[in-house]
Amino acid sequence: MEPEVGSTNAVNPFLLPTAMHHLLVTAAAASLALIVAPRTSDPLTLEFTPEAGTRIERSVTVESSVVSGDLTVVMGGQEVPKMYLPDITLEIETALSVKLVDRFIEPAGELKGRPRVREITDAGQTVHVAMDAGGYQGMEDTESSMDASSPLEGSAFRIGVDADGEVVAAWAESDDDQDNGLLDGLRPGLDLAALLPSDPVKVGATWDAKAAVLAEVLRPSGDLAWEWSGDDSGSMPVDPAFEYSGELELRLVELVGGDAGDLARIEFTGALTEVETSASDLEHVPVADGTATDVRTTRHDVEGELLWNVELGVLHSAEFTMKGEGDQVTTRDPDQPGATYESTMVHTSEIAVRVE
Repeated sequence: MEPEVGSTNAVNPFLLPTAMHHLLVTAAAASLALIVAPRTSDPLTLEFTPEAGTRIERSVTVESSVVSGDLTVVMGGQEVPKMYLPDITLEIETALSVKLVDRFIEPAGELKGRPRVREITDAGQTVHVAMDAGGYQGMEDTESSMDASSPLEGSAFRIGVDADGEVVAAWAESDDDQDNGLLDGLRPGLDLAALLPSDPVKVGATWDAKAAVLAEVLRPSGDLAWEWSGDDSGSMPVDPAFEYSGELELRLVELVGGDAGDLARIEFTGALTEVETSASDLEHVPVADGTATDVRTTRHDVEGELLWNVELGVLHSAEFTMKGEGDQVTTRDPDQPGATYESTMVHTSEIAVRVE
């Protein structure tokens, strides 16, 4: 029987597309929920367990901004009055990008644990420095920019640790023209595995970890060699030494589905202190000269998250920010003639890190 116009059994053809749309949306939402809905029942074992043959393409970017503040100077044990010091402000912006491919291999010879062949496919840094002299007599406002590339770009090397935990690195292919010194100071870690809990955990669980592991991505591959060019490239620190300390608190937020397997989302907050020590000189100090040592200390508040691939046992991605403050102390080396000299300049810092 044909439905009568105006009866409650009548079907409005203009509502069919809308009704179908609602059905499709409802079905899609249900399917999506099956994919991304958090699963909270069983404890998770989160481990770094890549199998030999696993290949990972990794991209790390680190962007930072440092702004200087008050300057104090002590010469011969006496503090120099502020009226005699320049009221300068330094703004330093840096950007670092490293792309690489890790291919995990079977342990062999000295290489133990989970060694890998690493190829640096792209590596670059930029630094921009702006100085406001504050109208100080004899000083001008300046700006300078510098760029760096790594001589390791395009090279491949085997890297891992030996039975004593010491780093072992060697070229993937032997070549008499290769500079073995480029491998000094390299580090295999780029996985943030030390942030994982030591025991199985459920969603909502918290644990602590050493913040020093963040150095793996703040300085990807460790002491990567750089070649600088630009306005003031000669002023870049040579072979600076870094020390890291601090604690992080981590929390397993949820377990979600991803294209490459289940991903554990972990949030972390805490503090990281970075101490950078490098050789310097007093060339730009009008009342002192000679060699010196710079010690820059920055105390950061850290906040971020990472995704861990549970099935592959590797880092999927990570992103975090660091906001800090500290100071740089420049001390004239004790073997230099003349009065002692020490300057302290405070600074604030912001850093953003992304690992994919």
